[in-house]
Amino acid sequence: MFYANSSNQGLTYSQPIRVGTEGVNVSRPYLMSLGQQVWLVWKEFDGQKSSVYLKESRDDGKTWATPKILASTVGYSDHPLLLSRGNEVFLSWLTHDDGYQLINIGQKQ
Repeated sequence: MFYANSSNQGLTYSQPIRVGTEGVNVSRPYLMSLGQQVWLVWKEFDGQKSSVYLKESRDDGKTWATPKILASTVGYSDHPLLLSRGNEVFLSWLTHDDGYQLINIGQKQ
């Protein structure tokens, strides 16, 4: 899976960047932007557990922080979603083992 962005309504796009770990099942990306900040989450399954990863950009997707794991489970899980309330951004994720999780992942800078 790859990410690219456009600042001119799709006439041109940035160089695509890989999202997720190569050779692992990467799925269900979800993107949220507030101003110049962009949050990208996705789900990876390594054969034993599913994990939700986060990449964050503060310059409209031109550069990205190192991905980090937000949550993991070995049981069933649904798709990660991003929600906002005011300037706060949350990961919404439901898993069989841990139930519903609403994790604060940041604020608009």
